[in-house]
Amino acid sequence: MKADPNITFIGPTTKTLAIASDKLSSRNLATSLGVSVAPGVQVASAEDVRQFALKTGFPIMIKALDGGGGRGIRVVQDEQSIEESYKRYLLSYLLPKHADILLDV
Repeated sequence: MKADPNITFIGPTTKTLAIASDKLSSRNLATSLGVSVAPGVQVASAEDVRQFALKTGFPIMIKALDGGGGRGIRVVQDEQSIEESYKRYLLSYLLPKHADILLDV
């Protein structure tokens, strides 16, 4: 399909949309521009979650990097609930594409 030369698109570029739709890219762009963001890190295990939480304090939030529509968000209030929260997060996503996790304070 050819673009109509008589129509002017007003909106974000595809590059802007790509960055805005990716939590990690958005976070990286914001910090590179000096925008304050909550502490966060990408993790691969419950132990990674524990190390982040002990360093930054509780509560923390476990959430999908790849946009899960909020299904897997888990608020972790204390160290005792890390393992269960992490397991519940993983169980809420049966597809491997949702294995990337971002932690926020």
